[in-house]
Amino acid sequence: AALRYGGANSKKRLLGAAFSMPPSGPFAFSATGAIHGFTPQDITMRKKYVLIAVFNPALTHVVCLTKLRGPSFLIGKTCFVGGQVEASDASLQDAAARELTEEAGLVVAPEAFHAFDFLQREEAEMTSFAAVSSDLFLAHQCDDEPIFIVEASLDAVTAPPEQFAPDFAATLTAALAKLRSAQT
Repeated sequence: AALRYGGANSKKRLLGAAFSMPPSGPFAFSATGAIHGFTPQDITMRKKYVLIAVFNPALTHVVCLTKLRGPSFLIGKTCFVGGQVEASDASLQDAAARELTEEAGLVVAPEAFHAFDFLQREEAEMTSFAAVSSDLFLAHQCDDEPIFIVEASLDAVTAPPEQFAPDFAATLTAALAKLRSAQT
């Protein structure tokens, strides 16, 4: 069964920026995480991004990075791994797997990524994924942005709050909820 996420007038927030749902009406994730309900024009006109929250099997730690480039409100903040979907990516899950390997040196199969959120604005859309890796503590810096592991608890990611990207705690909570529901 598909999970419904809003309709034409729905709004969500991502990293301090409002995203609204497609004008073509409601959309849904299928059980495989595919997104349905868009016209071809909706899909091709926007840049696509993936955000990836990867945890250890016990769901007690998550891989993060310090943003050194991108939107100014994220520079210097602790963020999740992520990036832009490339033309060579066969799916959003493939893009998530590629970004995770490029940024943190971790290899996770595309089918292991669980979509848990979709955010959109006029020029861009972002799909958030959660996954588990038994190799989480082997994550390492692969480009200029430092990679590190943080405790996956609200206490750990809210003090000091200015250290973290806006909505970091909410995204962490949603990712954990998705993985816990997938385990049952």
